[in-house]
Amino acid sequence: MKALFFLCNVFFMAVESAFAQPKNHHIEIEMRGWQDTTIILSYHYAGRNYVKDTLFVYNEIVTIQGDSSLHPGMYAIIAGQNRLLDFFVDENDQNFSFKTIRTAIIDSLIVENSRNNENFFEWIKFLAENGKKRDSLDEVLSKAVESKKKKAKKAAVLQLENLTRTVQEKRLELFFSDPELLVSRFMKAQEEVIIPCKNDKESDQRQDYLYFKRHYFDNWSLSDDALLYTPIYEQKMDWYFKNLVPLDPDSLINEGNILIEKAKGNVETYRYVIWKTTNFAESSPIMGMERAFVHFIDNYYFPDTSLTSSAMRSRMIKRADELRRSMVGVKASNLVIQDSSFQLQALSNINADFVIIYFFDPDCGHCKTETDSLLSFYRDYKAQYNFEIYAVCSDTSMTKMKTYIQNYNIPWIVVNGPRTLHQGYWELYDVPSMPTIYLIDREKTILTKRLDAHNTFQFLKIYAMQKNKEK
Repeated sequence: MKALFFLCNVFFMAVESAFAQPKNHHIEIEMRGWQDTTIILSYHYAGRNYVKDTLFVYNEIVTIQGDSSLHPGMYAIIAGQNRLLDFFVDENDQNFSFKTIRTAIIDSLIVENSRNNENFFEWIKFLAENGKKRDSLDEVLSKAVESKKKKAKKAAVLQLENLTRTVQEKRLELFFSDPELLVSRFMKAQEEVIIPCKNDKESDQRQDYLYFKRHYFDNWSLSDDALLYTPIYEQKMDWYFKNLVPLDPDSLINEGNILIEKAKGNVETYRYVIWKTTNFAESSPIMGMERAFVHFIDNYYFPDTSLTSSAMRSRMIKRADELRRSMVGVKASNLVIQDSSFQLQALSNINADFVIIYFFDPDCGHCKTETDSLLSFYRDYKAQYNFEIYAVCSDTSMTKMKTYIQNYNIPWIVVNGPRTLHQGYWELYDVPSMPTIYLIDREKTILTKRLDAHNTFQFLKIYAMQKNKEK
């Protein structure tokens, strides 16, 4: 496929450069029962884990040190396939130590000289303890429901509510003890938006949605690059795109521009959010999202040469140029191609309310299935919906094309793609694979692209009915 899968690597090319800072770091981990071995120091970055260093455990101790500081974020010690210990490094928290036991790492952990990690592991232990309480209460509640004991059920529900409140209060206590700490910002970012209760009227789902969306960033900042080095930043971004951004290109363009502006306070988050929105547009299965992709390329990558390498930028701009010619909503490029009689057939000359442009390969198995569907629809609905099919064969062999026409007794226009009067169809239309189907209207505006035959038919029917109602 022609899709820009290389975008997944565009942003991450500059990750390591962010680690060059003028301080030193010294972190010592002593773990009783730890055999001499090689371990990995990894770090989080925008939803992924990367290897920072390979270290050696000697006499139950491993030392992480260097003449430059580590970028603030969450790090991990990994031995083989086991993730042994996550911990935080902050801008002014680069010299500390851990002592623990290999068989009970968290329960036995002692933190020295790190407020971030003292608070973090206090929170982890607190959650584990209350998790056990919740499991026990869930069991009590389940039994009360089964036995239909209303008082026991009510008591269990009340205890669960109190437990939830206790956890929330503990989180706030740790946060307000030192809100500037990275771990505090990390914990605050996990806070959910609380929608105010409405006593005077029933809940309005749209108003609730708008309130939630408007306050989604109250508890964390898109320009906080330290959070970018923890799992929370990517998780929050993914959730926002998948649940709060309407699935259409105009909404994604609008939301993307707003997010990019929010991230502008930091070069690294600015670059990341531009990448994220562009990648989301590129990878979206929603038809028409290529317009958002082209927008982000035109408005950010094209004018700003600092966002990625020169070679990558050129490839991205080239891909945007390929897509812009055949986006949903634009006028379809004219095709003038020879048919099986070597006569030129122009797409622009077709007099019909709708035209299905069908790119196919006569040797393609899936194309044969789509051809069968097209034949059925053409036979049953051509007159009703006044549509025509303009089929473009990708194979250079005129013999294969003629055989295809004869075998299927094709009643529509079939042309041999490479035998074109002007530009090749591959330069004018986004045809990543065969078959590919476009639907255009009488004015030759692209209505759909890359839907299969069945869904193209369904869209045509609904669209035609709506147009008739408007008359």
